[in-house]
Amino acid sequence: MRILQVILAPRLSGAEVLAKGVAIGHQHGGHDVCIASLMPEHDDYKHISAELRAHGVECTFPNKSLGKLGRLLFLHRAIRSFKPDIIFAHATIPAIYVRLLPTRVPIVWVMHSGANDFANRALLRAERLLSSRAKAVIGVSQKQIDNYVQEIGTHPSMIVVPNGVDVSRFPMKRCPPCRSRASRSCRSGVISPRKTSCRRSMRSRGWRAPSRMRGCCCAA
Repeated sequence: MRILQVILAPRLSGAEVLAKGVAIGHQHGGHDVCIASLMPEHDDYKHISAELRAHGVECTFPNKSLGKLGRLLFLHRAIRSFKPDIIFAHATIPAIYVRLLPTRVPIVWVMHSGANDFANRALLRAERLLSSRAKAVIGVSQKQIDNYVQEIGTHPSMIVVPNGVDVSRFPMKRCPPCRSRASRSCRSGVISPRKTSCRRSMRSRGWRAPSRMRGCCCAA
């Protein structure tokens, strides 16, 4: 099977990194896989795209920033060139663009956003118009499916594929005693203005909580 994964931008972020793992897994499973984006590649993704290519995954990214029409044309050319049997659109904006195109290839929308994107009235109207163009809708949490049903209605094919960390695979080991008086800190994932629960939890423990963090690191 030829599988096309569509992302917004090749960058070091949740949906894009997850798509990388899925693409490599599909490629190892005997499928032909391509990742296409609507925006140019970020510097922090270059090592990931190199890994993708090393595993035989095609990468199709624009060389410069494109307008709305330019994105549609670029994606249309990517589909015509790769000739996929199925398209996975990761996140809301890629899902809108790919469903605007006159393609008969089945489209699966994977909802990654931690917020309710349908609070944006423009995205809500677009989804109500394009909902039937998706063969299936996947949420990485039940909350996303609940938001979809509440704002859009039911879809013939909806499924939850949990996105998280299986902590049982990472047995906890006691760290050696700390010899310094450095302050305690804990960092996990990406914190943005829409993701404040982790920051509030850190502050409640008396830890300093930066306004934006990347990566995963715990220290004392």
